[in-house]
Amino acid sequence: MDWFSALPGVAAALAVLLIPGLFLGWALGLQHVWMFSLSPVMTASLVWVSTLALWGLWIRWDMVSFAVVTVILVAVILVAFRSARKRWPANFSWSAVEHKPGTGYWLALLAAVSLLSVRYVQIVEHPGNINQGIDTPFHLNLVREIVDGGDGSPFAVRSLMGESTGLYPQIWHALAALTTEATGLPIIEAANALNLAIVAVAWPLGLLLLVHLVVGPKIVGLLCAAVASAGFFAFPFTVMQSQKIDFG
Repeated sequence: MDWFSALPGVAAALAVLLIPGLFLGWALGLQHVWMFSLSPVMTASLVWVSTLALWGLWIRWDMVSFAVVTVILVAVILVAFRSARKRWPANFSWSAVEHKPGTGYWLALLAAVSLLSVRYVQIVEHPGNINQGIDTPFHLNLVREIVDGGDGSPFAVRSLMGESTGLYPQIWHALAALTTEATGLPIIEAANALNLAIVAVAWPLGLLLLVHLVVGPKIVGLLCAAVASAGFFAFPFTVMQSQKIDFG
């Protein structure tokens, strides 16, 4: 598989990462830059809540059950938010003009996505390459454990390690499991697709939101932020052990 063939998997990873969060942001009344930029964080929140809830109910966690829990949570939050907005309109309203993205925002996002995607592909080289970091077997095996065992909670590590106690922060692993189920890809390819989505989209979304709030929709500031997002190796690449020598 080359990167062109991997594009459907990357698109599916983006859908897993963004779409649930977009619905939650909409239910919370977020608009424009806020809703789009915070969607990865919102999705992570839904993953965390759903895995714990289904673990407590002894229900298998997978793509279908995650979707059901997401729909229920979004519906409950939507009703609660609209009720609160009717009662306290001054505290639950957003300025549609102030946070509306302009041309500069979209150009900056396109630039950041392009630069970070190219750099990620240069580092990983091939969609099926395995990160050679010492922790990689543990992380990929935990993804496999979630897919096979149907337990996406922080306690899934217990069955993997053969222990009766312990927990491990598992949101990335749960997202990788969802990506695996959504795409049908092997764990390695699904994990690389998810990492590309996080590096090239989730990271610049957060950075551009910060700059948009600080300097406003000014194209120079946003474009500088886009270039800077791909100009530092410390994040997002170092935390992923993503150096060229680390893949093969």
